[in-house]
Amino acid sequence: MSWLLQLIQTNKIKFSILFSILVFIIFLPYIVQFWILNNIAKQGFEQASIDDVDVNIFQGEIVFKKVHLIHQGEEKLIIGLMRANYRWQGLFSGGLTTELLEIEDASLAVRQDEDGKLEVVFPIQQGNEITEVEPSTEPEDDSLKVPNLDVDLIRFSNVNVNISTPKFEGGLLIEEFKLTRASTWHDNPVQLLIAAKLNGNQINVNLQAEPLAATPTLEGNIEIEQFDLSSLSKLTPKDVAQLNGSFSTKLDFSGYRENKSTVHMSVNGEINIEQLQASYNPLNISIDKIQNLISSNLTLSDSKLSFDSSHNIDVKDVQIVDGKQQYSLLSIDSVQLNKLQLTDALTLSLDTLILEGFSAVENSGTNHSLLGSKRTLIKNVQFEPVLNSLDIEQIMLSSVQGLFNFDQQGSLINTVQLNNTVNDLQAGAIEKTEVQLPNKEQAETELDTGLTLNISQFLIADESKIKISQRKETHNISTVISIDKVLLANLEPTNADSKSEFDVQARLGKFSTIQVSGEGQLFAEQPTITAKGELDAISLSEISPYIEPFVGYQFTSGQFDHVFQLSLKNNVIDMSNELLIRKVKIKDIDGNEQVTTLPLPMAIEMLEDGDGNIDLSIPVKGDLNNAEVGLSSIIQKSLSKALQKGSVSFLKYALQPYGAIVMAAEYAVDSANHIEFEPMIFEANSAVIDAQQQPYATKLADLLSNKKDLTITFCGVSNERDKQQILMDPSLSEEQVKFAVGDLAKQRSQALKSFFVKKQINPKRLFLCKYSYLKDGIGGVNISM
Repeated sequence: MSWLLQLIQTNKIKFSILFSILVFIIFLPYIVQFWILNNIAKQGFEQASIDDVDVNIFQGEIVFKKVHLIHQGEEKLIIGLMRANYRWQGLFSGGLTTELLEIEDASLAVRQDEDGKLEVVFPIQQGNEITEVEPSTEPEDDSLKVPNLDVDLIRFSNVNVNISTPKFEGGLLIEEFKLTRASTWHDNPVQLLIAAKLNGNQINVNLQAEPLAATPTLEGNIEIEQFDLSSLSKLTPKDVAQLNGSFSTKLDFSGYRENKSTVHMSVNGEINIEQLQASYNPLNISIDKIQNLISSNLTLSDSKLSFDSSHNIDVKDVQIVDGKQQYSLLSIDSVQLNKLQLTDALTLSLDTLILEGFSAVENSGTNHSLLGSKRTLIKNVQFEPVLNSLDIEQIMLSSVQGLFNFDQQGSLINTVQLNNTVNDLQAGAIEKTEVQLPNKEQAETELDTGLTLNISQFLIADESKIKISQRKETHNISTVISIDKVLLANLEPTNADSKSEFDVQARLGKFSTIQVSGEGQLFAEQPTITAKGELDAISLSEISPYIEPFVGYQFTSGQFDHVFQLSLKNNVIDMSNELLIRKVKIKDIDGNEQVTTLPLPMAIEMLEDGDGNIDLSIPVKGDLNNAEVGLSSIIQKSLSKALQKGSVSFLKYALQPYGAIVMAAEYAVDSANHIEFEPMIFEANSAVIDAQQQPYATKLADLLSNKKDLTITFCGVSNERDKQQILMDPSLSEEQVKFAVGDLAKQRSQALKSFFVKKQINPKRLFLCKYSYLKDGIGGVNISM
């Protein structure tokens, strides 16, 4: 050992330095641990502990194990393992290389206190409390530059983040975070991989970038699987509640930086929302699925964002229910938006919008809606916000179904619930704000900037039907309007000079046809219209309930044809009317207060020819502001014409030559010279002509086939026996029973008329009188000539 002591004595300084280095190396972990814990304490943490610190300066490795930071009795940060590996030799080439930066099994909390401060391990001050630092006027000292850094791999695994803020509650688990080849001075391709779960919902991120290339680039994708939307319920407006559903997306990114101030990015992929449910005031909204296929290009230049985005959107099973009144406000089987284009200037274009299975305002306890459509197509939509214009090439509704129920006073019954819904929504939207009325200049400016709307074509087709029903004391009446075509072209509501065209083709019931066409300036302050129309074989008993208030009489039977031409200009109507009325029968209405210059029954008798027809040519001309111009004017003109002609022919003996034929068939002629046939009896609550009745109906049809100038009238009747059968359905309300009883009588007469039409009898020779319910009457159809 003497030689060692001698060596030490000889090289005291060198051995002192070596000993100091060894002591430093031995105590370095403790020094690092003490320094870190001391600085942590200065940050306000009450407790901090590190179970173990390993420092290997030769291998360039620092390891921390089991780090705990505690504040106000709550653990703010826990790290199971934190490791950093360095290559010191990089300093000699101008940079420091980190081979590995790793964190495992960590937990941290994100909180927001009562003052709005956000804490992520260390408190983050609110924006308005941050003191702005004035830029220094001192020149920068180049000698203090931080050395260049390279990181081969940054890896986090099993990191739990507990988030608690007023807007969001949940947990983020970072299963794996990998950042490779990140550098501040080398042009390395960098890759970022993230696999995480937010409230148990999977999120994957895969990005590749070349941030230091001559043209920096970024590409990759993000994928979210079945994210639970209920965790975002606190972010929704206060009126939106019970948000449920799942959100999934897979988006691909690709971008590059053109220069220091300009970045380009493209985004492609899809967004899916499934089983969406939410409520807004009284409304409960549910959507089975929303799929959005996206293709977007974005440019950020000098902090200004511009974009062009294309979308194909598919929505399945939309339901909006008024939870308060328990009825369906809106139901749509599917919605498709094809090639929806949006730009940063808010211009919008859309190739097609298709709605399948649309229905609105469903009546409580029934499957009938106020309005519905099997298919709605809106084609080629263009919206220009700069011009404030909206152009639509076509709106086409297929198989439209409408149901309008009126009470005895004429009020629409099936909109009561809708009105209540609107009132509830308005009540929920009222805010106590001071309303200032605009001055005249502001009002004119707002008027000038109104939306310019142009619809090239509006079309209703494909067996559309509108059913109109009205309650009566003993029964209910109903009329079905079948729409073969409704065409409106060149609709420009904001252009008073635009000329629109229209064409309507419809049927009233099964056998009456309506055709009206024309053109005109429909949106002028005083519209200008030219039109022509033809109404063929219109049943007077069918329309009687709607014209009785004008004429003061009830039409129990009869048909009419109406051909007209109309011109409307400067609020003056000029209309020619050619009417042919056949086999009209009327009766007084109880309490009738209608006053005419001549009783209508007498006028009808004076107008009828020997075959019971009334042929009229009635011009109507006058100012629309004159209340006498209208249906009542036509009636008054027809009465005056009857007096002038002096026609006194009657129907009394018109059919007498055929009495022998009728008597031979063992039928009778009544005291009013009407030929009354044996009624056709139906089974209770049935409108089907059974096999036993068909020979009788065939005999009557043969009679009409042989005698082309004969006509026949069918009067459907339902009775108490029918009503009792209908009442056996316990689900029907009293009002529904009334409708069913009247509708049964109507169906019986229509079934018999259809039978005759199939036997090649012209519908114009087949009359339907006003169907009725008679408690002690027959259950079938009364037949007469």
